[in-house]
Amino acid sequence: VRGPLAATESLLASALEDADFAPPALPEEIGTFRIEAKLGEGGMGRIFVATQLGLGRAVAIKVLRAELVAVEHSLVRFGREARVLASLANPHVIRVFDVGELGDGTPYLVTELLEGEDLGTVLMRGPMPVHQATALILAACDALAEAHAGIHKLLRRFADVERITGRIALRNARPRDLSSL
Repeated sequence: VRGPLAATESLLASALEDADFAPPALPEEIGTFRIEAKLGEGGMGRIFVATQLGLGRAVAIKVLRAELVAVEHSLVRFGREARVLASLANPHVIRVFDVGELGDGTPYLVTELLEGEDLGTVLMRGPMPVHQATALILAACDALAEAHAGIHKLLRRFADVERITGRIALRNARPRDLSSL
């Protein structure tokens, strides 16, 4: 069965096989942000270091990969990522400062710029001390607890539970309504 993910993978594979494929050049400025350098690239987007002109603050800008702009579920996923991150207020979750679109409709997400190394790089050096690993796990659990609380806030917006042909459809359900299931 080919789903949206398979379609995206196929699109990416085709684009990467094309020897002439190169991501479009990014403008020197995006809104009130000046692009300074490319920081990295992932499956969904390219990440740049930029300066917020009015405040002189260093930020990271994630721009959806050009080949994914035409894939509807990629746009939905990118937008959902921005909204979820923006809804969380936790020191262990990256802060969102802005979202927008480039002139061609490509979405971008502006976040705080994190300093330091990613966990994969740290782990490549070998085992970390127990106290350091424990601190990282506790920080991750704290961030997950915040996200979990956010999910419960969304569920509380539903008002009732219906049983429809053997499956449960949540529609305006309050947590107390779920206890009878």
